[in-house]
Amino acid sequence: MGSRRGAAERRRTKPAVIGSVAAVVVAGAGFGAYAMYGGGAGDDDGARTRSAAAAEKVKSGPLTAAEVTSTAQRFLTAWQQG
Repeated sequence: MGSRRGAAERRRTKPAVIGSVAAVVVAGAGFGAYAMYGGGAGDDDGARTRSAAAAEKVKSGPLTAAEVTSTAQRFLTAWQQG
């Protein structure tokens, strides 16, 4: 039994190493929970977002021929001018 180590020869992990690893794991879990469940965003009432959305009605659907033509003309004119 030459290659086996006895119980007295085993390397022991120091309690400080185990404690620091546990602290890092707990801190990471706390940060993850904070980020996942709002992260302080609950304090914002979102009034600016709602007022901007109410002020502008966003059109959905395909563009009309007039919209395409006017946008293309404005783009090409701005591109020509640099």
